Amino acid sequence: MQSINQTLPLFIQALQSNVPIECQEQEWKTVKGKALTKHQLEKVCDAFCRVLDALEATALPFTVLDRQSSNFSDYFKTYDLLKQKIAQHPACIHSRHVLALRITALRYRLADSDREGALPEKRRHSDVVDLADRLAERAAQWKQSQKLYPTYRDRELSPGDHLQLKEICRYQRFVKRLYKANDSKLFDRLFTWALRDHCPIDPYVQYPATWAWLKDNLVAARIGRSSSVELLAIAVIKGAKVLAMPMFVLKKGSAQFRSISILDPSKKVALYDPSLPK
Repeated sequence: MQSINQTLPLFIQALQSNVPIECQEQEWKTVKGKALTKHQLEKVCDAFCRVLDALEATALPFTVLDRQSSNFSDYFKTYDLLKQKIAQHPACIHSRHVLALRITALRYRLADSDREGALPEKRRHSDVVDLADRLAERAAQWKQSQKLYPTYRDRELSPGDHLQLKEICRYQRFVKRLYKANDSKLFDRLFTWALRDHCPIDPYVQYPATWAWLKDNLVAARIGRSSSVELLAIAVIKGAKVLAMPMFVLKKGSAQFRSISILDPSKKVALYDPSLPK
């Protein structure tokens, strides 16, 4: 098998030729057969989704973000081809929605500024307000259904909740993708992160694989509601756009409070503990 990421042009050619493809993790190969089957297409979509997730670890030079899209054109082309093939297999529509959210995240990361200003679209103000109202209504219904909140008053949207929803709605394309998917699980994950745990919105939209990893490791509440400072944010470190957390690190014999990128899973950070002898 070959790495999709390292042989993306060949992968695109295989998709264009509609030959059967077998995928495992982030690797692929062509196999005998007449055409790509539904099962194979689902596996291809899953593998490409893993490739897009791995891209989150790529630090993007912040000064040239507006010229970065051309470097990732093959990823967008692959998504367009998969979207066409999914249209021929309606049963695979869930795969399209998952991929669409990943591609949307990549577009936001490549933008030279965060949120919708970097993705210009002609919209009437009434359309934006309608989107915000719809999201607030759905969020209110979600919170009313949560048994975590002991009283009816606790289940009402708080001023902090409304601020979080306002931040979410600044990512208009992302919100529209959610409504197009019409998947209650996607909304539940968003509201759990944003309203229950009060975690920051930018990482959720732009780094979906990374926030999922943080959630799976049970640190979401510590990053959000339980924290008195912002513990997870998009930052520029050494001229590159990354997702970072502030940490006390020991450098040259002294403790320093620094923003450290968390995108490289192989990176190790020596934390400073003042209770231990130097």
